[in-house]
Amino acid sequence: MRSMNQHLQGLRASVLYGCLGMLAACGGGDDTSTVSRLGDDSHIATRAAASGSSENATAPRKLPRAYNRTGITALALAPDGKTLAVTGADGQVRVIDATRPHDAGLKRGQLRGPATGVTFSGDGKYLLGVGHDSAVHVWSAGTGQELLTLSAHEHPLRSIVGSPDGALIATVGEETRVMLWNAATGRLRQILYGHTGFVNAAVFSNDSTLLATGGTEGRVLVWDVATGRLLYTLRGHGDSINALAFAPGSKLLASAGDDGNVLLWDVALKRQAGAFNGNGQPVRAVGFSPDGSLMVSGAEDGKLLVWDMSTRQLVETLVPGGAAINAVAFAPGNKLVLFSADEANLVQAWKLMPGALR
Repeated sequence: MRSMNQHLQGLRASVLYGCLGMLAACGGGDDTSTVSRLGDDSHIATRAAASGSSENATAPRKLPRAYNRTGITALALAPDGKTLAVTGADGQVRVIDATRPHDAGLKRGQLRGPATGVTFSGDGKYLLGVGHDSAVHVWSAGTGQELLTLSAHEHPLRSIVGSPDGALIATVGEETRVMLWNAATGRLRQILYGHTGFVNAAVFSNDSTLLATGGTEGRVLVWDVATGRLLYTLRGHGDSINALAFAPGSKLLASAGDDGNVLLWDVALKRQAGAFNGNGQPVRAVGFSPDGSLMVSGAEDGKLLVWDMSTRQLVETLVPGGAAINAVAFAPGNKLVLFSADEANLVQAWKLMPGALR
C-alpha cells in the first residue's frame, strides 16, 4: 500500500461501490465457484487440480473449529519498529508506542465482533485489519479514519499478511479459499484454491515470490505468487496449523500447530528440516529474529521458547504470566528485543539475554 495516497480518492468510488458489489458473487467455501475478470486487474481462480498435485484429492478433511481466542489476538510492528498495532477479541484495533507496550495506546478501529489480524502498509501510514465481519478494513495509522472496506470473503477472517515488497495482501479465514489483494489499488487479484478446511495462517517469503498457508487440515500449502499455482504440499503436523513464519534471507519455513510441534521446512528442497517440540502444548505463534539466528514459539501454556537456529537448541524460556500466547514479533533490526501478546490482554517487550545466545 505504498502508493495509497495516489489511489485513495478514486478507490472510494471505484472499489467501494463498483468492484466490491461484483465481488459479492465470489462465493464462500464452495470450491466449485469460479472467478472471472473483475475491474482492471486479472483475477485468477487457481484450483489445486490444475497445479499438478494429486495429494489434494485425497487430503483428509477436519471438522471446522470455532475461533476461541481472547485478549490480544494479533500484533504487528510498523516498518520503522517504533509502533505496535494490536487487535483484540473486543473488536478494537489499537496502536501502541513500542517503547511503552504496557500502555493502552490509541484506538484506531472498531470491528463488529472479534478482530483477528492486523498489518501495516509498506510505508507504515495505513493499518489493515480483519475479523469476524469478514471484511478487510483500512485505516489511517495516524488518525484512525477508516478509508476503505474491502469485501470478498463471506466468512469470518483469521489472518492478514502483507508481502515484504509491499505489493500484495493475503487474507485467510473460515473458508477454504485464500485471497490475494493488490495493495496499491485495493482490488482482488487472485483466489487460490487447495485447502480442505479453515485456513488459520499465511506468510510470504522474504523475496515475495512464495506464499505459504496452513490450516485445520494440518497441511502447509506453498504457492507461486506470480501465477497463483500450488507448487507443493508439506505434511507433518498431526493437527491444525496455527502460525507460519519464513526465516529472513532463506527459504526455511516454520509451522506451528495444535500438536505442540514447530516444524522447520526447507522449502527449496521440499522437505522437513527439523522439529522443535519443547512446548508440549498447542503452539499459537512463531517468529524469527531479523537475522534468522533465533526462533521463538509461543504456546497455550503461556510460555515463550527461544531457540538458537545454528544449534537447534533451546536457549531461553520466558513466562509472561500464564495466559495463552497469541502472537510474537521481533523488533526490526534487533534480535534481542521481542514482543509478545496474550489472552490476558498483555503486550510485553522482552530484552533477551545476550549470554544465552552464543
